Amino acid sequence: MKYCGLLNLPADWGTSFDMRMLLAQTDEKLRKAYICSPCRADTPEGVYANMMTARYYMYYAHTHMGVCPCAPHAILPAILNDRSLYERNLALRFGKELLNFASEMLVCGQKLTEGMQGEILKAVELGLPVFVYSPVLFGEIKEITDNPLVQYDGNHVPLVFNAGELFKSEEALP
Repeated sequence: MKYCGLLNLPADWGTSFDMRMLLAQTDEKLRKAYICSPCRADTPEGVYANMMTARYYMYYAHTHMGVCPCAPHAILPAILNDRSLYERNLALRFGKELLNFASEMLVCGQKLTEGMQGEILKAVELGLPVFVYSPVLFGEIKEITDNPLVQYDGNHVPLVFNAGELFKSEEALP
């Protein structure tokens, strides 16, 4: 798989990532961060690109921010059909349930989806700090909730990349 050169990811980032996440779960000092980013797409290739982008956000959050990240949409679309209303709702409920175990939410990417809006509102309801990395998304989110828990953080630019920027082309997908 080809990734954008500006990410400077190690060649084995994907394969070492799973073991890093398993080890991170045993470190009780790490804050749990819920990754909120787009999942839905018009094609299976687009969903896959969004899944891999969520995995990249998890990798970045762990290696550069020192958190134990959680992004259910980094794996669930491979086992639940997003085009089935029942399975999509199951995945959305699962994600919201995982928020109960998080200490914060990281809103990544440049697009705000309906599913993300529900997750953000649930995080605010739970009293979690919500960190947004795109100034455009921050404005959109402030329109749906003006809660002071929602904060802009411009210090982690890689969390603003979208699937189109992370993948050079559709040919990079298997």
